[in-house]
Amino acid sequence: MGVDGVKYLTEDIPVLLDDKSGVDIGGKVILIRVDHNVVKNGEIGDPFRIERTKRTIEWIMTNGGYPVLMTHVGRPRNKDTGCITLSPNDSTDLNADYIEKKWGYRVRRIAVDMDAAPPKGLPGLDSSVSTAVSELKDGDFQILYLPNTRWFTGEQQEEDTPSRRRFTDDLASIADVFVNDAFGSHQAHVSTFWITKRIPSYAGILMMEEISKLGVHNDLRLLGHGRLGGYVDQLSSSPRAGRQHVAQSLHRRGCAAFGQRLGRFFVPFGLLNALLIQDALQD
Repeated sequence: MGVDGVKYLTEDIPVLLDDKSGVDIGGKVILIRVDHNVVKNGEIGDPFRIERTKRTIEWIMTNGGYPVLMTHVGRPRNKDTGCITLSPNDSTDLNADYIEKKWGYRVRRIAVDMDAAPPKGLPGLDSSVSTAVSELKDGDFQILYLPNTRWFTGEQQEEDTPSRRRFTDDLASIADVFVNDAFGSHQAHVSTFWITKRIPSYAGILMMEEISKLGVHNDLRLLGHGRLGGYVDQLSSSPRAGRQHVAQSLHRRGCAAFGQRLGRFFVPFGLLNALLIQDALQD
């Protein structure tokens, strides 16, 4: 359903973040899904992904919104057992530290007792998050950064389980608007897809930039492989067809962003400046 005065990329995907969009976010809590998966072995190797989301975050702040950031970091879930291991190596605290140091904003982190976490991960957001959101609106700090989304039991669950519903409800309860600026986070998880079923949802500046590149050339060659070596092999052996783009086939799930499943193809963030392609915005 459209909103009067709002510019749309397609019928279902509204553009939030430009000065002519007509969306008023003043005084609203904006839950922003970013792709800040840059922490490895307890260190930030390359902050490029963090820096790419700066314009979205600052646009929200400039226009009176209260930003609450969330991202996944690493793969803390054991696929065989379903157990989720909470570790400082998978914490978002380093991302918050980077933003505080490099951008100069006051950032609040949510304390998590990792040793007390259940084997299957955190059941949901606790009361400290609601308290922090209130303090964010009071001006005690400028950005709230949530814990690793993959520390939560329901985040990656494919079935409609109580855990998935609880995490979705918890996220929806703390925000007025959801913004997806995580072009590289393709999976249909709570923090990228299911949250869009609960609160108004829009695309961020980075997301819109990547999507705007779709359709620049009509003649696209689609390549699929699960590992980096496969990309190199296919690029070296395939004839050129207009612009060649590399995509990784998702064998079980579709991609997701701002409430739309994005077909079966995923492009790793930053890999050869690749793009989501081939009817990516259609169910």
